[in-house]
Amino acid sequence: MDASESSRLSDGIDAPLWMFWKRRRYIVVLMAFLGFLNMYTTRANLSVAIVAMTENRTVVQPDGSVIQIQEFDWSSTVQGYVLSSFFYGYLVAHLPAGILANKFGATNMIGTGIGVTSVLALLTPLAARAGVGYLIATRILQGMSQGVINPCMHTVWSRWAPPSERSRMVLLAFAGVFVGTILAMLLSGVIASAWRWEGVFYIFGACSFVWFVAWFLFIRKSPEEDRFITPMEKRFILQSLGCVEGHQKIKHPWKGILTSKAVYAIIIANFCQNWGFYNMLTQLPSFLKDAFKFSVQTSGFVAAIPYFAMALTLSLAGYLADWFQIKGILTTTQVRRNFTCGSFLTQAIFMVTGVLLLETVPTVACITIAIAMGAFAWSGYAVNQLDLSPKSAGLLAGMSNSLGTVGGIVSPIVTGYLTKNHTGEEWTTVFYILSGIYLFGVVVYWFCASGELQPWSIEMQEREKQGYENKASSIFATEITTTIKSRYCLLFCHLRHFSYKVVALSLRTTMDAAECDKLSDGIASPLWMFWKRRRYTVVLMTFLGYFNVYSLRVNLSVAIVAMTEPRMIVLANGTVGYQPEFDWSSSVQGYVLSSFFYGYLLTQVLGGYLSNRFGGTNVFGVGIGGTALLTLLTPMAATAGVGWLIVIRILEGMLEGVTFPCGHAIWSCWAPPSERSRMSTIAFTGAFAGTVTTMPLSGVIADRWGWEWVFYFFGIVACGWYIAWIGIVRRSNYGYKVQHPWREMFTSKAVISMSIASFTEDWGYYTLLTGLPTFLKTVLNFDLKQSGLLSALPYLAMGILLSSSGYVADWLQIRNYLTTSQVRKYFTCGGFLVQLICMLVGALALSPLPTITCVTIAVGFGGVAWTGYLVNPLDLSPKSAGVLMGISNGFATFAGVISPIVSGYITTNNGEDEWRLVFYIAAGIYVVGTVIYWVWSSGELQPWSIEVRERKNKAEERS
Repeated sequence: MDASESSRLSDGIDAPLWMFWKRRRYIVVLMAFLGFLNMYTTRANLSVAIVAMTENRTVVQPDGSVIQIQEFDWSSTVQGYVLSSFFYGYLVAHLPAGILANKFGATNMIGTGIGVTSVLALLTPLAARAGVGYLIATRILQGMSQGVINPCMHTVWSRWAPPSERSRMVLLAFAGVFVGTILAMLLSGVIASAWRWEGVFYIFGACSFVWFVAWFLFIRKSPEEDRFITPMEKRFILQSLGCVEGHQKIKHPWKGILTSKAVYAIIIANFCQNWGFYNMLTQLPSFLKDAFKFSVQTSGFVAAIPYFAMALTLSLAGYLADWFQIKGILTTTQVRRNFTCGSFLTQAIFMVTGVLLLETVPTVACITIAIAMGAFAWSGYAVNQLDLSPKSAGLLAGMSNSLGTVGGIVSPIVTGYLTKNHTGEEWTTVFYILSGIYLFGVVVYWFCASGELQPWSIEMQEREKQGYENKASSIFATEITTTIKSRYCLLFCHLRHFSYKVVALSLRTTMDAAECDKLSDGIASPLWMFWKRRRYTVVLMTFLGYFNVYSLRVNLSVAIVAMTEPRMIVLANGTVGYQPEFDWSSSVQGYVLSSFFYGYLLTQVLGGYLSNRFGGTNVFGVGIGGTALLTLLTPMAATAGVGWLIVIRILEGMLEGVTFPCGHAIWSCWAPPSERSRMSTIAFTGAFAGTVTTMPLSGVIADRWGWEWVFYFFGIVACGWYIAWIGIVRRSNYGYKVQHPWREMFTSKAVISMSIASFTEDWGYYTLLTGLPTFLKTVLNFDLKQSGLLSALPYLAMGILLSSSGYVADWLQIRNYLTTSQVRKYFTCGGFLVQLICMLVGALALSPLPTITCVTIAVGFGGVAWTGYLVNPLDLSPKSAGVLMGISNGFATFAGVISPIVSGYITTNNGEDEWRLVFYIAAGIYVVGTVIYWVWSSGELQPWSIEVRERKNKAEERS
């Protein structure tokens, strides 16, 4: 079916095109756009970073002399090889990529390609320091990983893109290439100036890894396999494509492909565009620095302008190409030829004009127009494979991109040889060669290109037609079978759930704590014999889980004191001196300590969602097990550089970020209302038991065996817990997907007050957690071992008060002395007020005994506050408790991010007045939290939770 016929069909979705989220195929476009964005940020970042890596910097020698030296003394020729090395691997992977896409699934290959690239990006600084050979090897592997993406993406479009939307869908996704280039150019210079060149690779590598996870969660290789697509949209896509996509093996007509002039026209056009595009992509920052003496940061900003223009032009070009075909103004062949050749001519003219002028504004303007017009070429040759043979589009893209990549390999090397002296005349030659290649592409593509379905492709489709028809007849039967299976599965889960002995659990939305207390679990044993009750075994294992969560989190707070204190070493000149192993300022230490919370912030709400989807126990275990492995890698990361340490801590934060929301998901399945506070708080006591144990033990371990063993010891213990967890605790879930009332949750005063209370407590808690050992050592003059022991006292008090306050809270509700709302308000606000008073007294006293006493009482009463706001999600909406915990804890994590940094900046000299100000700020935040929680909080089941439950019950009755 051609574009005009396809445009007459409807996808049955009554929404304008700009509401892309209504159409599943445009969700695929969005994710593909972000994929290309990450693909090019990890590809182009080296072009800017290499300027920072090779520029002169000031270095202080061991003898005190100051010199200017390059960190990497690479000539322009070596830099050319480094920049082009990516394309050695990129070239190799293209041809097999089209075949692998049909064999293993295009979406799987795309996700794996970018995922591997992200890991290699994170390893790039390590490779560069190991030697230029290792860096080149890393870039070659990145090229191989990314080489599969373009061919595989064409396979995706052959299954998702109707002919009437083909150009716009393909080019909207390809716009990510230029947005990624823009971001790489803009941000790489800023990052390199602010955090050194290593940060360029860490940041873009981490972003790509996040995309990799999202891609595998949300995208499927065809409409048939996507469970979120509407039946009407699926039918529209399949009818437009004229077939029903199956899983059959595709037999490519190799003879027809290898003898086709149209295929060779695409290959030549790809080569010409790649020569110019990659030449500018890799060399434009260097050109701007050589020709106009721009700084690294300015080069990055200016180099991004052409790609910003190209991204804007690309979207427009795609819509124009489709419009010309749909309206019948131009044939497909005419669109491809006019767009490609017109673009090449424009680029040749403006490239020559820019280099002849060789003045800042005119040259940058000409280069911007030239690169932007490249978007029209992409609307021509880059979509052409889908015209010639949709079934072989991935293979054709692999062939054209593979041979076209030779341009990307050769052009940086040629430029490196031509610009050895970095003069304007040398760069003029580079631009003349570039323009000549564009003109060559115009001639070949104009006379050889075609936009029609090729005869050898028609023959292949005829052979497979019968197989498609047979497959089509089974689609709707498959859907019916899947529906029946899902209903039987739901029934089985309901029956299994109904067999659980704790009946109060299934009634918790209508039964309060006093009524629930009248029920019996049928176990004739006192509560202290917890092993007789399975739910308390879960409590014990969760307690130990939180113990490990906090031991892995806080060990750095003590270890960093040992890592940065002066020690005797032999200097390069042979003299003996005292200097720290890691010479980090208090500000840098603040960033290191707070980096955990950058990742912790990202996964809070996600933790609640994943716990409903995969089971709270599974996600809880993986979060702690993964953190344990990263803890074992921490000494190696710290030795490699502070950037590596920060990356490890961010990843640890991401893994631990799911644990608190998962804990609430576990209690929503295991905790009867009459035991809710005590079960939750007993488990949460593990956080403080872990802190109490880790603080003194870390000091002892660091003093006796070195700071590295702080991480090895607690990492091994946590690995042991993970094995026990997966062996003892099983998933308990309701067996169906929870639908959360997102709008109501985010606008609920009760949820907002809970989030603010969580932020308030976390500010004080993390200020002391990360800063207390340093405060005790620098202000009160305790040694490392004493600092660790005394730092643990407040958390010991908190653990004791938390356990007892949980029992008191449940008792007050069971006896009807206080309502649930009153319990939450009194315990939270009372805890905050006591902490406020003690913080002020401790700050005013600032002497060993009074200050330690006040800090101990203040932190201890945080346990009372936890019995209020931290259990609150289970009151508001048991089904959404995990997500609510994710929302509140996610917001509160900002306190963990900000407070150590603020403390680090304030306590630059570690003076008494500086630490006094830190305590005053914490006290002020407690005042704000007290007022808001008292006015807005609630302990009652929320109306929006009741509505969701009733809708779900009706749906279950109908099913």
